[in-house]
Amino acid sequence: MGSLVLELQKECVDENVPLKSLARKAMLVTQKLALDKLWIESELNGYKELDTPDYRQVYGQICARVQSRGYVPVELPQELLNDIDTIPMRQSIAEIEATLKYKGGFTYVNLPPDLQQAFRELYRNQCEYFFRIPLNRIQALLDSIRNQILDFTTHLEQKGILGEGMSFNSKEKEKAQGMVITVHGNFQGILGDVNDSNVKQSFSNGIEGDFDSLRDILIENKVDESDIDALKEAFDVDGPILENEGFGEKVNNWIGRMISKAAQGSWGVAVGTAAGLLTETIKGYYGIPNIAP
Repeated sequence: MGSLVLELQKECVDENVPLKSLARKAMLVTQKLALDKLWIESELNGYKELDTPDYRQVYGQICARVQSRGYVPVELPQELLNDIDTIPMRQSIAEIEATLKYKGGFTYVNLPPDLQQAFRELYRNQCEYFFRIPLNRIQALLDSIRNQILDFTTHLEQKGILGEGMSFNSKEKEKAQGMVITVHGNFQGILGDVNDSNVKQSFSNGIEGDFDSLRDILIENKVDESDIDALKEAFDVDGPILENEGFGEKVNNWIGRMISKAAQGSWGVAVGTAAGLLTETIKGYYGIPNIAP
């Protein structure tokens, strides 16, 4: 009988063999060799415990679904353009493959609730927000998974672990002991792996016009002094606002920079919390309970 590993390797380079079949056979190999199966299990069932590897980081664009207009691309602040252009795809292989049948050349992934709220606060509307991904990016992702399985088989071959039929002998199993299945890095992305932070959101109507009180709240929420000084300068440049005007240009730009810091991890606040925290606090400073969309 032939080698199980070489058979899987051959199937990896055959585009007619479904990716789900390859993943199931790779799962069988890991189980028979008593290897850690979490990676291939995550590919089959979706990433629930494991961080998504970097080949599952997919480029796309934020869109809002607007009544009567459909999906409309969102014009992000300049500070966010390079930080919110990817999403980690956590879905199973089967779910990802199913998106290829969509018409129009795109698939749309609903953003997590905390990020939905962040964008609603930032743009002062009640739209539903999505991440739009070109289908050619989805195909590239599936090809990357196929390549990962192929790399796994070649690694086994290099170690002399080939299998006979559906079995591995004791020597091959011994060689596999301590073997680590590696993928091309991990990515924890702001659009899929964001959790609620422990930030204490101390919003108070009593801080109207009192920048020192506002400063205390921001410091409590881990905002750097230099960023707080920059906000004071933005207030001074923009001047007073009316309830139906919304924030001024400088203040909006400052909020965008802070969300970017949250996205990059340089501010210890989850990005899904950042916009709401800043918007509500600044509204308290202006004495505006609600800013019109």
